Amino acid sequence: MALPEPLIDPALFEPFFRWCVKPSCKRDEEKREIEAQQENEARIAALRRGEQVKRRDLTLKASPIRWTKKEGRLNEESEKPQIAIAVILFKLLPSAHFALLVYLLGFLLNSQYVLIME
Repeated sequence: MALPEPLIDPALFEPFFRWCVKPSCKRDEEKREIEAQQENEARIAALRRGEQVKRRDLTLKASPIRWTKKEGRLNEESEKPQIAIAVILFKLLPSAHFALLVYLLGFLLNSQYVLIME
């Protein structure tokens, strides 16, 4: 907030989001829908068998997505063009902005690592 200007120029923010982030979000959303449908089918089957099922309103809404190894490999392949686009867009940033962004991300990554290790 205290920076005189944003790290990522507003003109580049939309392309970053549209071409680098949004495709992954769409894949995640589709996977969540499939998991929700499978969960609903499992709940219905359990209810038909007379089993008790957990109340949905008490469960975590955004549970981690469970990717199979095959799905993980497909995601990696699908993300290659997104990464290539991100590299090109990052090269359009002023060098000082890019250096600060790399520093901040490195700091956050190391902070996360320290929290996990504790």
